[in-house]
Amino acid sequence: WRMLVTPVLTSLAIACVAAMSTFILASFVQLNAFLIYVWGECMDKQVRQEAAAMGKDCLSPQFKHGFIGFLAEVGVHVAVAILFGGVVGAASMSLTAALAAFRNFKWEHERQRFMYLISLIFQGLSRVGMLAFIGFVFLPAWAGHASDLPTVQRCGSNMDYKIC
Repeated sequence: WRMLVTPVLTSLAIACVAAMSTFILASFVQLNAFLIYVWGECMDKQVRQEAAAMGKDCLSPQFKHGFIGFLAEVGVHVAVAILFGGVVGAASMSLTAALAAFRNFKWEHERQRFMYLISLIFQGLSRVGMLAFIGFVFLPAWAGHASDLPTVQRCGSNMDYKIC
């Protein structure tokens, strides 16, 4: 029964890790958007006009808050790197150790190979999941030439249609 249950548990574990990674990345994307558009007030028309008058774009909280905004933005990126570099790596290794225990390997090198392979899959899914999430959420839909449409119709389906 172990040989039957292990592939199912492995598939469920991979799906859970992918979902967890996607949720964590979505949270950090939302935090970044909050820092830029709410705390940094880049949605405010007056702030955007101030930036345009200076020949800049309001693309980060650094425009409104200066060095503190820069530290906040960098802090989010450092937190993502630490989380995915350390925490997800440690979680995937402990999860693969639990999955390897179900297989009851006869030789240690087979158990280690299984653990490293599944851990590699977890790490790859977390990295590729990040790029896929960012790509699918922020990539606009492919359509005809956008200049032919009014602004609301051009940008209404995007998450950031108010900026457009």
